[in-house]
Amino acid sequence: MSLPEIGKPYKKQKGAVFVEIAESELPDILEKLKQSGVTRIADISGYDNGNEIELMYRLPYQDEAKLLNLKVRISRKNPEIKSIVKIFPSAYLYERETFELLGVKFHGHPHLERLLLAGTSPKNPLKKKEVKNVKGG
Repeated sequence: MSLPEIGKPYKKQKGAVFVEIAESELPDILEKLKQSGVTRIADISGYDNGNEIELMYRLPYQDEAKLLNLKVRISRKNPEIKSIVKIFPSAYLYERETFELLGVKFHGHPHLERLLLAGTSPKNPLKKKEVKNVKGG
């Protein structure tokens, strides 16, 4: 699968390409990338931008000489997305970490529970606090 088939890059850096895709396209694109020779996912990270959760899926491609970064935006109020563990088993721990730190629920993950933090740690510490509009007067 070539980059034009995935989408138009919004950013290019030395050895890295960034493409934003729709959440619904993610499993199909990853399946096609795997069939075209991509063997693993290198990382999944997330960021709460205050309006939505941005997930970044990083995959080495072209004999691992480049890094493809797929950005997916999901709802902040209901952060859910389909698990990709069946496509790339190495996503197992990345999804658990993202679940713990941002509260993203990965549907179909075989063991979605806390991974790193102690039971006394704050729940979803990377998720921003809700900010209520306060009218001054």
